[in-house]
Amino acid sequence: MKLLASDFDGTLYFYPEDPHIRTRDLAAIKNFQQAGNVFGICTGRDFDSIHILTKDFLDFDFYILDNGSVILNQEREVIAQFDLQLATIKQVLHHFATLESMVVTDRTIYAYHNTRQWESDNITLITDPEALTEPTAHRVSFHLESEAHAAAVTQELNQLGLPIRGFQNGTEIDCVNWQTSKGKALKIIQDYYGLADPDVGCIGDSYNDLPMLDVCANGFTFKNSPQIVRDHARYMVTSVDQAIDQLTARKAAQAAI
Repeated sequence: MKLLASDFDGTLYFYPEDPHIRTRDLAAIKNFQQAGNVFGICTGRDFDSIHILTKDFLDFDFYILDNGSVILNQEREVIAQFDLQLATIKQVLHHFATLESMVVTDRTIYAYHNTRQWESDNITLITDPEALTEPTAHRVSFHLESEAHAAAVTQELNQLGLPIRGFQNGTEIDCVNWQTSKGKALKIIQDYYGLADPDVGCIGDSYNDLPMLDVCANGFTFKNSPQIVRDHARYMVTSVDQAIDQLTARKAAQAAI
């Protein structure tokens, strides 16, 4: 059995296309799963936003969500969860009091300093962090106007001395429990399936994928990814289906030895 964990936005899901996942990638994923392998998502998004976009044509064998904060199996049962505490969340929001942010919980998503039009009924607008009452949240996310500003805020966030970690993804930042990352979550999934390092692959395209690429024996990224992402990946590809081809080709080569 082989396992491939894929980032979502910019790796598997592309906004201009319909149905947003490339036909060749979708076919390769289904063939990969039908051959007895495991394919899952490793994303900064929450479950609902992934499910809405993929429920009609793609089934995941596992879900690494909220940048590693929530890990689910195929039946959507919790394998592991690493939440932020309310006091920490409020400290972060008060410190970055002028930035547009979201707080993702089991029940809803709270939008603070909202500047965009939301279409989801699952969004609750707040004007003060003290309006938050739920004891925990999966992540706090910030939206910036440039990658340079996002990089500066990520650095500042990680120097606050709080039990948190900030991960940049372009102009977005995910703030999560200090104990987790995409990389740590991937190792949990690897142990869950009882797989050896050579049997595990991952693919991502941005800065928050670095921890995942660092722990994976078969780390893939794209030839047009940022240089630092290419430096942390082992293999360059042009698509998810090419990563699947290379991962399964290595499996066949190993079996022939």
